Amino acid sequence: MISDLGNPSELEGSEPPPTHQQERSWIGSKGFAIALALSILLVSAASLVFSLQTGSALDALVKENARLVRASSTPLLSFTTGNVSDEGDPQISFEVSNSGTGPARIVWFQIRHNGGVHGTLQALAGSSGAPVTSLNTTSKVLVHTLLRAGEQRKILMWNRPRPDAAEELAAWQAVERDRFNYEVEACYCSLLRECWQSTLDGDEPRRVKECRTEGRPSFGNTRVLRRVSGQRGEP
Repeated sequence: MISDLGNPSELEGSEPPPTHQQERSWIGSKGFAIALALSILLVSAASLVFSLQTGSALDALVKENARLVRASSTPLLSFTTGNVSDEGDPQISFEVSNSGTGPARIVWFQIRHNGGVHGTLQALAGSSGAPVTSLNTTSKVLVHTLLRAGEQRKILMWNRPRPDAAEELAAWQAVERDRFNYEVEACYCSLLRECWQSTLDGDEPRRVKECRTEGRPSFGNTRVLRRVSGQRGEP
């Protein structure tokens, strides 16, 4: 009996019909590709969100560091006056203190009384009705110097004159009587070049762009007095 198997060469060239196993394999490969693409998108989105959050956090950290640096370098000046020395003797003193957290560069310092700005102790005594030609005082420079954080500087020490120095004693008594009526104002800057103007009496200092010395003669600073007035300054 002869079996009709057809031509062997035709059998070799023919492809077998697709099976269910091959279809499942193709579907599985396509699903894997889609899952991989979705995973890449999710990772990219997560990276973007992380980058945005990190950038925002770094920006906030930079601002906080700047605030801390500013807070740790801000001066705060105050002015006090006394009439007794450390040894208990009668003495008029003017003192400027820095209770802030950083040094202060004093640009100008003024004392006003009876409507005028007075650059010397003699002028202050004259404004109190006791003009005097010479005084025996001790003073320290304040303007154009740095006042360290926590530093207290007595810029004036004036011992009570002897009774036989009648003119100077009258001036001492006049200043001692009016010293609480003096109005003090100063302009100073930090090492970060931030500047403030203040009355040095516990008020909140007012921020200013810069401290200008034009028209601002300072107490005890004859160089500024000469430059502003064009004269040799007050005696």
